[in-house]
Amino acid sequence: MMLPMKNLWMLLLLCLALSDCKDKAIDPESYDGDYPYYRVGGAQIPTHPTRFENTPQAPGTYKVLFNNHDWNHWLYIAAGGGLTPRSASLFGLGMLAVGGVDCDREHFDFAIPAKVGMYRYGKEVAYDVKFPQNPNFSMINCDASSGNSVEADQTANNWVNITRFDTLSKPNEAEGSFDITFKIVRKNPNYSIVYPNTIRMRGSFKQQFNPK
Repeated sequence: MMLPMKNLWMLLLLCLALSDCKDKAIDPESYDGDYPYYRVGGAQIPTHPTRFENTPQAPGTYKVLFNNHDWNHWLYIAAGGGLTPRSASLFGLGMLAVGGVDCDREHFDFAIPAKVGMYRYGKEVAYDVKFPQNPNFSMINCDASSGNSVEADQTANNWVNITRFDTLSKPNEAEGSFDITFKIVRKNPNYSIVYPNTIRMRGSFKQQFNPK
């Protein structure tokens, strides 16, 4: 049974559209989507149920978004926080996302004054562009840097809001939220994973910790 000419044209247009989508490659330099993807094969990095692994010395609860979705493209995220080694007047929160068959990973952290308040980078708290940077987002391949150059986007409204900071209770507790945007200013063309040019990390935390 032959299809009417109108239906044949519609079928042809659909095939052409699907072919165009399939053959269109993502340009690593201009890519600015939501998820990272593998350079070889061009497949989006797989996702998993979000799972945080806390250190016994610093248990906490977290909600973290990578761009517009759960930070779920790794098997688990190790998280911890507390007074920073360099200063007891600073509270730092760090997260390391790991998993998969290789040792690629992502690291995110920030440090702000250890007391209740709204801290906007570039206003209440300064950007630190030295190593290690504050705030910081980095990609790590095993024990080495990915070669991507990542900086906080100083044109964005980057902030951390501490709504509770209690050093009298045992254990000590800190609670708050954050919204920080990073930009990749230089991409390593040989790194195994291609990242979007813009990375926005936002979420909330409730962290228990003990002073050093």
